Amino acid sequence: MEQVVVVFAAPVPVGNRVEVIWYQKVEAGLVPSQVRTDSRPAQPVIRDLDTGVIYETDWAIGHGGRGRPDTPHDVADEPLADFRVERRITGVVRRCRVVTLRALPSYDVQTHLDIET
Repeated sequence: MEQVVVVFAAPVPVGNRVEVIWYQKVEAGLVPSQVRTDSRPAQPVIRDLDTGVIYETDWAIGHGGRGRPDTPHDVADEPLADFRVERRITGVVRRCRVVTLRALPSYDVQTHLDIET
């Protein structure tokens, strides 16, 4: 059993099959040996394989900059070119808990999934 905790709402029904993909941003430096990477372990992409619903943040897909009230952001359908798959698991959700954290303004919702891989 693997517990996946993310900093967004992902209310996947218990019993559904999921694929969870963690991405890593790869940035080339001036010299090939100066490659830098960045990971966000709490921001993977969660794909509900039974319903087709995808849960994710804008980290790997980007967004159209500053938003305006009542105006949707432009987001890509796929990860941006400088992102690579870091890790992937598939399994069945055995427990799902969505928590609203009232004291944290930057991440006020997180989801805990227990996944049987």
